[in-house]
Amino acid sequence: MNVRVLAVGCLMVASVAGFPMPGFAQNPHGGHPAANPSPRLTERAVEDLETDRPDITESSSVVGAGLWQLETGVLFQSDRTDPVTAHDTSAPNVLMRIGLGSRLELRIGGEGFLAESLSTPGSGMATGASDLELGLKYKFVDQSRAGVDFSVIPIISIPTGSDPFTTGGYDPTVKFVLQRDLPRGFGIGGNLIVASITEDNHRFTQTSMSASLGHDLGAGWGGFWELYGASALSRDGGRAWLFDTGVTHTIGKNLQIDVSVGRGLTTDAPDWFLGAGFAIRGFFAR
Repeated sequence: MNVRVLAVGCLMVASVAGFPMPGFAQNPHGGHPAANPSPRLTERAVEDLETDRPDITESSSVVGAGLWQLETGVLFQSDRTDPVTAHDTSAPNVLMRIGLGSRLELRIGGEGFLAESLSTPGSGMATGASDLELGLKYKFVDQSRAGVDFSVIPIISIPTGSDPFTTGGYDPTVKFVLQRDLPRGFGIGGNLIVASITEDNHRFTQTSMSASLGHDLGAGWGGFWELYGASALSRDGGRAWLFDTGVTHTIGKNLQIDVSVGRGLTTDAPDWFLGAGFAIRGFFAR
C-alpha cells in the first residue's frame, strides 16, 4: 500500500464524514450548528497543539477523545560511505493520530514514497513505497500527579512496501516516553525504544534512546535541540548517534509548520538530513 494514498484517503474520509478542516476556515467547526462539538471538545480545542514531529522523540501527549491529528512532511538525507554517497528522499512521512479516549490514541503512518540515488555512475535511482505502521499510544501517568508524564507506544510494521524498501517482516517496536515541563518555558522529553527488525530474512534487536530539549520562543514559535542514539541502523552496522535541531510555528490553535536539520556524529549515522512539514487537527463530526 502506498502510504501517500493512505494519507489522501484519510483526508477524503475526513471530508466525507464532515470533519472540519480548521486550517482552511476561520470557524473550526465549519459554521454548522449541527457539527458543533460538545463542551468537552470545545474545551479541548483551546489547548495548545502538541505534535510528535519534527524531532525523533515522541511526545507523551495523546490527541484526546473526539479529535484527529494529521502530521506530515518531507525528509532529505545524505550519507557517504567511501567512495559512494547515497541521497534519500521520503514523503509524505505521514502520521494520522485518532483519539479513542482521553488517554488512548490510534496511530497509522509510514514514510510514504521513497527515492534513493547513488553517486556511482550508472547506478540509477530506486523508488517505491515504505512499509505501513500501525500503533497505539497510551498515557499512563500525568505530570500533575506524578511530576512527570509517562506514555507507552506499541507499534507493528506491516510489510506493504516496495521490494527495495520493505523489510519483508512484521516488525514490532515499543517506545517508552517520558516528558516534563521545566521553568522559563523549557521542557524536556526522552524515549527508550526497543525494536525487532527484519533484514535479509534475519532478525536483529535494535535499542535506541533520545532526549529532546524544547523552548517556547514566543509569538507562536518554538525551538528544540535533540540527541538520538541507536545500537545499530542495520544488522551489521555500528552505533549511530546524531544531533538535530529545528523550529516550529503554530498558526491559530490547530495548525503547525516546522523545519529541522540534523547531522550524524558517528560513521554509521547519516551525514546530514533536512526536513520540513506541518500538522493539522480537527474534530470528529457528531
